[in-house]
Amino acid sequence: MTLSDILFQKNTRNHDSNYRHITNNVDDFHALIDFGGYILSIVQNDRSYGGHNGYFEIGCFSKDPDTGYASGMMSLPGVTDEGDSIKGWLTFTQVDTIIRQLEFESLTVHNVKPKQLLVTSENDCHAYRNSEVD
Repeated sequence: MTLSDILFQKNTRNHDSNYRHITNNVDDFHALIDFGGYILSIVQNDRSYGGHNGYFEIGCFSKDPDTGYASGMMSLPGVTDEGDSIKGWLTFTQVDTIIRQLEFESLTVHNVKPKQLLVTSENDCHAYRNSEVD
């Protein structure tokens, strides 16, 4: 999986979200990747670190084992700084490298194939389907 394989979704409406990985910004481009025990969020918008300049921001969320939804934010050793769950001002190449590293770890250590999570319902922004983007 590479950044070029990722389908970025654009918010089409404002909505009130208690889930931090979906903003209520209609100019928000986002993608979520499920690596098994955690979910990587990739965003680019006017509120993300570097978004105004075309850079990406990533955040890491622990995954609720019962619902499969992203829950609390977490740091990701080797990717985010210790105690920090967000990393901004990333180029396309930097995000691509991070995805490749996380995929390698996910496949070799955890035997889990990463999957992109897509919002599938206009009425329920918290409903996802697992989707492998080819």
